[in-house]
Amino acid sequence: MYKNILIPIDESALSMLVIERGVELARAFGARVTFLYLSPDAQDILKGDAGLLHAVAPGLFARKYLWADGYVEAKARGWARVAGVEANFVGGVASGRIHEEIVVAAQAQGADLIVIGSHGRASVLHKIFDSVTVKVILHSPLPVFVADTGVASETTKSRLIACFRNEHAAWIALVDKLVEALRPEAATLDAGLVDDVLAFLERFGREMHGPKEGHLLAALNASAGSNTGLARIHAQHAEEPLRLAALRAAWGAHRQEGLAEVRTAAMALRVFIAEHLADENRMMLLRADDTLSDTDWERVGSEIFNIEWQEQSAARQHEFGRLFARFGTGDR
Repeated sequence: MYKNILIPIDESALSMLVIERGVELARAFGARVTFLYLSPDAQDILKGDAGLLHAVAPGLFARKYLWADGYVEAKARGWARVAGVEANFVGGVASGRIHEEIVVAAQAQGADLIVIGSHGRASVLHKIFDSVTVKVILHSPLPVFVADTGVASETTKSRLIACFRNEHAAWIALVDKLVEALRPEAATLDAGLVDDVLAFLERFGREMHGPKEGHLLAALNASAGSNTGLARIHAQHAEEPLRLAALRAAWGAHRQEGLAEVRTAAMALRVFIAEHLADENRMMLLRADDTLSDTDWERVGSEIFNIEWQEQSAARQHEFGRLFARFGTGDR
């Protein structure tokens, strides 16, 4: 029915929900997606060195100052990859009328559906007269699907699921950047950055991803109902460090053996992670959403959201951001 779905996104936490819903809709229709990122505050940074960069290299300016060093794009593309959906990304500077920019971009990209988020407002009137979503609905010649993202109150369950999915998107985004850096046509390779990324991925799996999802798997295994599919996820958790060890070994020998084996191992890791996250999203998270009680979710939340986890999480997020920024902002 639909072939190309335009999904406007930003850097907010709620935008991840829009990405999820839009990509899932595209998967159901067999469509591709086009992510649109527009900065409404571009004029605030068109000063000094940023202004000069915008004048002489607008593409580089957009990647560095508007697209968070490519993180917005990589996170969106990574989520689409996990779902097996073809994705494109369009970014730029908004002129001030965001709803018009969205409609123009949808037509320029040949989209036949717009998926946009609905954010909670202080009042119904405020929402009606000030919401970009409503203005898109009123002005778009294309059908608009509204993904509800900001009305329901946060629960331990919603907080946990959002934590899992944001972490998944960030994980695949970082591995995508590593594979991109190792491509044969890459102009330069920062060996220190590769070392740091591999060390981070090893710690991430051992200290954050594995233990956190282990708690949820344990809750599912203890609940009534079939555990079909969960054994596959358990096996993948055991396989992940082996995949990283293979990449680490290939990287350790690259000065003598070249980068071909490193690229092969990195691409194999990316495929593995995409498959693993797809299984976790469809088998583990959806099943947990359906079968665990509120009491189960509260117990899992108390096991995960302790002070130690919060400190580790903040440190890992900071380290992730610094690593991502080091990959550079050159145009593709």
